[in-house]
Amino acid sequence: MCNFNLPDLMVLSEELATALEGASWSTIMIDMPCHLGKYSCIASNEEDSTRVS
Repeated sequence: MCNFNLPDLMVLSEELATALEGASWSTIMIDMPCHLGKYSCIASNEEDSTRVS
């Protein structure tokens, strides 16, 4: 089983946005241009902050 996190927000570079424009799905592949940043919101309560990412 694979574990991975999906970010809450991902900022795309212009090159990546252009590469995804005509695609039939929005999967970012390893050979595509890099994104500018990805961000995840983390809850401040103890229960959520101890989860494994």
